[in-house]
Amino acid sequence: MSVDSIPCFELRARELNVDQHLPLLRAKGWTSFGTFAFASEYIPGVGDPAIFTTDVIIPLFGDGDHVDKVSLRRLYFESFSLVARDMQRRVEGMDSDKPRAVPNPERNSRRERAQARLKGLKLEGELEPSHFLQDLCFELWDTNTVRYVPWESCSKRDAEMDGIKTLRAWKPDVNGIVRETETKEPHQADLKSDLLLSDDPVDVRLPGP
Repeated sequence: MSVDSIPCFELRARELNVDQHLPLLRAKGWTSFGTFAFASEYIPGVGDPAIFTTDVIIPLFGDGDHVDKVSLRRLYFESFSLVARDMQRRVEGMDSDKPRAVPNPERNSRRERAQARLKGLKLEGELEPSHFLQDLCFELWDTNTVRYVPWESCSKRDAEMDGIKTLRAWKPDVNGIVRETETKEPHQADLKSDLLLSDDPVDVRLPGP
């Protein structure tokens, strides 16, 4: 999960029944797990919980005993844990050569923004990329790296939904310990003919001025 994802943060707030406080959180600049994790000097499980009340609850509500204090503290704890895990992942590297799956709220939000930007196109059918391709491109963006994406990885969502094989393999983790893992083999684009490599499988021309 991306710690900077605003849709994922808001979804979790709704699940904890504190979404009515999102405007107050936004006003403080706490719009994602990544920002809310640094809203207080309190370290979950180590520091004094009263620090969280002083840094977060009172500035938000003016009352240290607000009824939603526990739920907000839980949201803060989850934010802190996700950020700590993300920092560890970035330092130690990935434990798999597979890209991380983008959460559905974030995927849908990015799809809507792309659809609004690409006037005249519908990201459906032949033009809807597979989740694997989306995850791969997001991983490149998130890690700020440049890597060649082979043609066979540029598959579409319709083909991906036909089924993905699950393979078992023995691989070392980030600590060098060999473990049996399950990996999903992504659907590969069919490239048996030159026509399948065409840049214009359907009429995707933009409307004229």
